[in-house]
Amino acid sequence: MNKIKKPQFLKVSEVEKILLARQLSLMLKSGVPIIDALNFLEKQSRSPSLKYILKLTTQDLERGLSLANSLRKFSNLFGELFLNIIEVGEISGNLDKNLEYLAEELKKQRELKGKIISSFIYPAFILTATLGITLLMIFIVFPKIMPIFTELKVKLPLTTIIFIKVSTFLLKFWYLVLISLFAFIFLIYFLLKIKKVKFFWDKMIINFPFLGTIVRYSNFVSFCRSLGLLVESGLDITRSLAITAKTVNNLFYQKLFEEALFSINQGHPLQEFFSKKAKYFDNVFINLLEVGEKAGSLQSNLFYLVNYYEESLSEKLKNFVTLLEPILLALMGIIVAFIALAIIMPIYQITQQIGQ
Repeated sequence: MNKIKKPQFLKVSEVEKILLARQLSLMLKSGVPIIDALNFLEKQSRSPSLKYILKLTTQDLERGLSLANSLRKFSNLFGELFLNIIEVGEISGNLDKNLEYLAEELKKQRELKGKIISSFIYPAFILTATLGITLLMIFIVFPKIMPIFTELKVKLPLTTIIFIKVSTFLLKFWYLVLISLFAFIFLIYFLLKIKKVKFFWDKMIINFPFLGTIVRYSNFVSFCRSLGLLVESGLDITRSLAITAKTVNNLFYQKLFEEALFSINQGHPLQEFFSKKAKYFDNVFINLLEVGEKAGSLQSNLFYLVNYYEESLSEKLKNFVTLLEPILLALMGIIVAFIALAIIMPIYQITQQIGQ
């Protein structure tokens, strides 16, 4: 058996997972044996990580392991949802269909993330432009003008005095400011790696105006999509809920879904638990789960909720950005006006003195 060279860093992107699920599904539907299909995909892949994983997986399958058990070695790369959909597909004999469902749902998840990110591109551009103009004035324009003010000894307005002090400080200690900024960012990053801190932050953020609604709706979409897909693939509700709880990014909601699982195991309906936690779930969510459980249409109701919350999330994002844009533009205007006044007013005073 050939020795497989492991890449230094293993990484499988969302696009690669979508393509893997879709292409493997198509090949299995066409009647290609799974080992031959994996061999073909391994040779076609340009990703060193994926080539390594598929090669190792092929060897495992030749030794009699299942696809899910082989890929479980890389659970940190593929996630519980991916692995369990494959496992259920292998047990039920519907692996090709489950992979097709999986590819489609992963694609929708990626599109949702892209939609959220793209909504913040314009506000980020405004903030970057404002910062760029401010730094340009502080580090390039103002140092050339400042000697004129000091030599002519004119009485400077308050805006100019403040700007001079800020500029002088930044010009002198810019490296300390930069180090402090990076230290602060890394501190926040590492603090959020601590589970208790992350849990506190995740609970707090859902109460923020506008942003809290966006976080809640994105978690509802993730929960409903994952749970619906797992139930559709053939898993029972308790196991599906156990897996789904792990796929939610918000630790506070993750804990709530784990509590929901405990409630179901105690013999209570799913809707009953969410009704008790109505503060964190809206009526549409609770009512449709209740109807789905009673009518035996939980799966279809979950997918309806996915569409409902995706549309609501798109609208909320649009409203949030619409509200944020004038605030950022006003902030940009205030900063630019302040800098302009700090420079223009002394120049005007100098010209007035020369005219006299």
